[in-house]
Amino acid sequence: MPNIPRALRPGRVAGEVALISGGLGGIGSAIALRLGQEGARIVLTDLASDTRAAASEAALAILAAEGIDAAFFSHDVREEASWAEVMAKILRRFGTLDVLDGVSP
Repeated sequence: MPNIPRALRPGRVAGEVALISGGLGGIGSAIALRLGQEGARIVLTDLASDTRAAASEAALAILAAEGIDAAFFSHDVREEASWAEVMAKILRRFGTLDVLDGVSP
């Protein structure tokens, strides 16, 4: 096998579950798509609002069209109780969390 850095190998996160906080924004969406294309199952989180509901449906549709297993949960990274809630949801849905990418401002 050629000496390719791990970060550049296809499938480097295959089967892992990745949480992207702020996942409905431009950077978060791009990270989610890339990690999903690399084989990760995706958890998008962001603040709850009416506009975010539509954005979450659109983001999940894009990921589903790529064959990526994904979920969206409302989550405020500033609140400790919100972390407990989102972790419980992730563990119920996926059974684990392997990657955390904090894009939230």
